[in-house]
Amino acid sequence: MANLGERGQIILVAAFALGVIFIALAVVVNTAIFTENLATRTEATDGSDALESRHEVEQSVGEILVTVNEDADNPSVAFRENVSELDNQSSYWEAGSGRIVSTEVVGTTNGRRFYQDTDGTFDDGGDDWIVAESVDQSRAIRLNITNDLALSGSEDSAFRLSLNDTSDDYWNMTVYRSGGNVVVSVEEDGGNTAQCSTTTAEPRIDVTAGTLGGEPCTALRIDGGTEMQYGTGLDDRYDIVFYNGTQMEGTYEGVTQGGVVSVSANDETALYSSTVRYVYETSAVRYETDIRVAPGEPA
Repeated sequence: MANLGERGQIILVAAFALGVIFIALAVVVNTAIFTENLATRTEATDGSDALESRHEVEQSVGEILVTVNEDADNPSVAFRENVSELDNQSSYWEAGSGRIVSTEVVGTTNGRRFYQDTDGTFDDGGDDWIVAESVDQSRAIRLNITNDLALSGSEDSAFRLSLNDTSDDYWNMTVYRSGGNVVVSVEEDGGNTAQCSTTTAEPRIDVTAGTLGGEPCTALRIDGGTEMQYGTGLDDRYDIVFYNGTQMEGTYEGVTQGGVVSVSANDETALYSSTVRYVYETSAVRYETDIRVAPGEPA
């Protein structure tokens, strides 16, 4: 006859062994899950850092492009030299954190910069004139008003910046005074109109960025769901035209690609845009892409 005590001991030992096995399995599974989560978090962090670094590179390259267009005798050469120096500096600092970050110019697009950098009316001896003819694209169009009293008090006779393309489509921006405010009124080819205004006496109108006196201007962006921003509705090459130029006083500037700038405007060689190859690499992530940089281009 079997000994019941011995059977009980065998069952107890087996139960203990199974318990140890289950605990070991739980430890192995939890360790695997923890390791996987840690790796996922590390990769996610690296990915976020790669995108943040990309944004910083895009901003820095944009600032370089703006500076060489304004100051360098040969913007293309100066741009490449400065981006190369940016790459050297960023590579040095990132290496200390175990990251490889590189920025290399892979292409540039030439353009022209037109400007009036001394205060004056926006005419060329006549009220209406073509500033730039048959351009493909334009960006960084900025008007600085230095005498708001020169503005017309009527929209009908006010200064107007117009874009007129070869298909007879148009985009108009009119600037005038009303009740002590500076008013910007925009009309796009579909007939939609919008306005914004400021109490600032001598505001800057960043036409392509869509701001008036440093504040967002819906008339230069999206108004009530309708797109109104610079160039809306144009499908072909266009002329940049100033009408009633004596009704605006201050300075202006812009950058064009293609076409011809009027001899009545100050005009110089510029870079319209650039493309840089950006690489970000760590032990966990490699991110590589081409970034097109064109500061002040309409969104």
